Amino acid sequence: MKIRYRIALKFTLISASLLLLFSFAIYFFSAKHRSIEFIDRIKNHAISSSIVLYHVDEVDSSVLEKINKSTLNLLFNEKIYIYDINTLNLIYKFEKDTTWNFTTYLNLEEIIEDRSFAKNINDYEIVGITYPKKKPEILIIALAKDEIGIKKLETLKFILIIGFLCSVIITIIVGVFFASNALKPISNLIKQIDGISAAKLNKRIEDPKEKDEIATLSSAFNKMLDRLESSFEMQKNFVSNVSHELRTPLTSINGEIEVTLIKKRNIDEYEETLKSIHADIQNLISLSNGFLELAEASLENVTPKFISVRLDELIFTVKEEMQRRPSCGFIDIIFIGNIEDEDKLTVLGNPYLIKVMFINLIDNAWKFSFDKKVNICIHSDNNILKISFSDIGKIIQIQEIEKIVKPFQRGKNAKGVSGHGIGLAIVSKIITLHNGNLHIESDNNGLTNISVIFNKNIG
Repeated sequence: MKIRYRIALKFTLISASLLLLFSFAIYFFSAKHRSIEFIDRIKNHAISSSIVLYHVDEVDSSVLEKINKSTLNLLFNEKIYIYDINTLNLIYKFEKDTTWNFTTYLNLEEIIEDRSFAKNINDYEIVGITYPKKKPEILIIALAKDEIGIKKLETLKFILIIGFLCSVIITIIVGVFFASNALKPISNLIKQIDGISAAKLNKRIEDPKEKDEIATLSSAFNKMLDRLESSFEMQKNFVSNVSHELRTPLTSINGEIEVTLIKKRNIDEYEETLKSIHADIQNLISLSNGFLELAEASLENVTPKFISVRLDELIFTVKEEMQRRPSCGFIDIIFIGNIEDEDKLTVLGNPYLIKVMFINLIDNAWKFSFDKKVNICIHSDNNILKISFSDIGKIIQIQEIEKIVKPFQRGKNAKGVSGHGIGLAIVSKIITLHNGNLHIESDNNGLTNISVIFNKNIG
């Protein structure tokens, strides 16, 4: 079922429930009022008859009966019975219809004890009251049918039912109309969304004039399109760059093999070719590992497992591993601040990703330094843990700092230096994942300092 019909249905059900409750209340209180009013009329008529009978000496029961028969406001099938309380002898009675005997339904002793009585039996409203006078106290029983009142109630019931049904029909029509009108902006939004495809990610939803929930939805959808377009563009560039980076070593390997196979060569030449191919394969492995690390650090929808990590211990572990490499450089580690408190050197993070970040920073410093030396400074201050990697080498231009942290982007100082422009991009992704900051600066003397800053207040 469409939303507009569901809204109209719910609106109709709520309105119908309220109308039904209101109609029932009208009918209930009208019936209650009719019964009370009619009982009062019966009671007043019965008391009036008793007063005339007992206070006017010239009037006896036969005269009173003639008066009752000739009265204009005689009630339908009205019956009046007057009893002596002490003997329960019938003193006076007035009745037209003698086919129904009410005494089988009443207990006169209980009525006398309660002093009053009112009940509906077989469509008759029956009233019983005791009436004290100078003469012996009497019990008056009066009953009648309120045919006019009942007909009015039936008419009221008919009007309420017809009014209820008409109101429900009108409510359905009005509900569908207003629901359709209210959902019209969503229909327009759907039409615009249908016009957006993978080839048209540059299209955007028009901002509605009214600043309501639809406008918020349109804005959120446009922001999502911005992210999608950016992701698609990054993916496109990534595939293009990966293809380009992989083509170079593969072409080199293929060329060397083809040249070697042109003619038979001696063992030394074959060994030289294999060494060259091995170097190219190592380059491919390094490049593939870089791609995997960059992809892992870029997964926004996957949250890595964070635990408490001692960064000083992790740095020493990385130092030992990297200095076992054949072409390793020199690593010097110094501490600034309170290093006796372990908590000052501990952060909440993913040890594998932080280790990858440190390896890339050290490897990057070795590549660009003149003496293959990197100084690592660990600075702990309150809730900030700052680790700086500095080297003396080629200068990084200020305008290139934002560029070199993007995948496959390299600065002018990278000319003649092996690499693929992935290392700092991986570092930037990992430190962002840990809610930290990356700071790069390079002075005119060739001192380059790259700092990763962890905020210990943010897990």
